[in-house]
Order: sequence, then C-alpha cells, then structure tokens
Amino acid sequence: MRVVARASTAAAVLAIAVGITAAPAHAAPGDVPPSPSGLGTDPQSIASVWTTYEVPEDTQLALFAKIDAGELLDSQTGAVPDSQELVAIPGGSRTISRYADGSISLTDISTTPSEGVTTQSVGDCSSQNLNGGTNCLVSGWWGPVESSFRADYQLGEDSARILAYNTENAGCGPGTCSNTRFEVIRLQQAGTYAAQVNLATDYSFPPIVSYTQRLSLFVKNRSASTN
Repeated sequence: MRVVARASTAAAVLAIAVGITAAPAHAAPGDVPPSPSGLGTDPQSIASVWTTYEVPEDTQLALFAKIDAGELLDSQTGAVPDSQELVAIPGGSRTISRYADGSISLTDISTTPSEGVTTQSVGDCSSQNLNGGTNCLVSGWWGPVESSFRADYQLGEDSARILAYNTENAGCGPGTCSNTRFEVIRLQQAGTYAAQVNLATDYSFPPIVSYTQRLSLFVKNRSASTN
C-alpha cells in the first residue's frame, strides 16, 4: 500500500501540474515504493501522464482542483468514457479512455497472433500461448489510484478458467489506499459470463472522498482482458 498526503494548498498541486519547479508536497522520491502500474499517482506523475496523452494544460488545472477539493475524477467513478483509443505499446496495446471532465484511464493488454488466431490477454506473462498464460501482470491506472496483480489462466471455448491470482498491490496519492483484497466473481466461465476476479482497494481522501476502485480480470473463450 502506498500513501501520499493531501497537498497543503491547491496552488502547490497546480504548480506541479503545469511543470513549475517546486518542492513536492508528498514523500521524497526515495520513500515512495515502486508504482503498481509503472506510472505513479503522485501529482507530478499524474501530470506527466496527462501531458503524455495530450490532456490540455487548462484541463489539468481543473482536474487537480477537483482532486484538491476532494472530488472524484470521472475516470474514477465508473462513468462511461466519451471515447476510447487503442494504441500500440511494446508487446501489446493500451486502451486510452477519455472522460467528460478531461480525465483519462489506461488499461494494458497484449496481443499474441498464432496460426491466424489472435489471443488477447493481459501482458508481461512468464509464459503465454493460445492455451493460456502464467504469472501474467494485470494493471490499471485511473489518476490518483493504480493497482496491479498477477494471475494464471487457462483459455478454451466455453471453458476458460482463472487458475491463480496473487501479488496484489495498490497505490494512491493524493489520498490513501486500504483494505486491498481480491473479490472472486467466478473462476470458471459460465456460458456467456466470463471467469472474473477483481482486485478491490478502498480509496479515501478525507474528509470528502471514500470509494472502492476495482481492477478486473476477465477470461472468456480464447481471450483475457481487464477493465
């Protein structure tokens, strides 16, 4: 679990958002554990990701103002995105979801073509083929919250299964993550319903925000994906 304190003032957070050199209002870099998604949730990391994905500066300012006021971004609420874009990353692809308030979420998957069939799965597996994957990394980033875990799964028409899930991790900032736990919906595909395991973490940013963020692994027929 990673905890990053509330910024002392909105001005401090907004300064980081627009790239002004300023002392961070959170733990020193050496005190922050590795990021579950590899992207980070401290204000400077959030601003860097938003800039990379061309979120306009004025929108970033408005989003940081929401965070500092203890309000959820649309990317955190489960809202339907205004648009989604699939882009290539090393070893697979990334879905960029954009929301009405300008916030974004990122989900990574990999695509492995074999014998004319494309298997879509979570990435960074110890081994992977048309029959499934072992020790595969599942990760998600929503701005102030990120999480990850690893899983083994088996693919098959109407018989896909999640075999194991472990190595859960969550990071939050500004705010705190607590009670990170797995929720098993079903381990075996049931007809049109995918096998599904969630990693849930309770995010809070007192005194206003408190909600549960979920990262889901879905395994169905010959594909595996996240939310």
